[in-house]
Amino acid sequence: MFTFSKVITLGVLLAGGSGLSAYLIPFYLKDSENTAGKTFFETRNLPHSFDDLGEFSKEEEQKLKDLNPLYEKFVEIVKKSIQLRDLKYKTMKELMEKIFNSDAKLFSLYRESQTIMSRVEVLYEEIKKQTKNKLENESKLKESEYYGNLLSQLKGLIDHLNKFFETTTEAINKEEMNKNNSSGGAQEQKVLAAKPQEKLKKH
Repeated sequence: MFTFSKVITLGVLLAGGSGLSAYLIPFYLKDSENTAGKTFFETRNLPHSFDDLGEFSKEEEQKLKDLNPLYEKFVEIVKKSIQLRDLKYKTMKELMEKIFNSDAKLFSLYRESQTIMSRVEVLYEEIKKQTKNKLENESKLKESEYYGNLLSQLKGLIDHLNKFFETTTEAINKEEMNKNNSSGGAQEQKVLAAKPQEKLKKH
């Protein structure tokens, strides 16, 4: 996230960049390659008492001549320092804007990721619930299939018993009918045998 410490760090860099240039100017002017600077800033003995104004004027003119290139160089360095400061400021500003934009994008992505994660959690719970219901339904379906098979087997057993009872009943009925037929035939034969005897008695 874009914190206040980043602003402080960039501000210190900007201030340090501009202040360091101003601090190094005298050292640059005093460099051995700058003859005028070396002449002006070098340690010199105190001048003797000027009894002759002409000599004093000549020396002052010489100092002015030495100061002019130094002044021009100073102005040039100040301009370059300002340009460098502005360039650093522009660069730092662009960097800060990029950091801020990147931070805003990261924050937006973070919020979107939170939203996506919330949706994923909701979908996960829904899938979990549906899976549980599916397993329960499958369990109930298997249980119903099991009891259906048991009922089918029980029905088959009942049908088998019914057929057995029907067969047994038919066999019993046939046996009784056969017995009845047998007893009826014997009685009829007795009646037929008794009739001739009755006729003989009448004669």
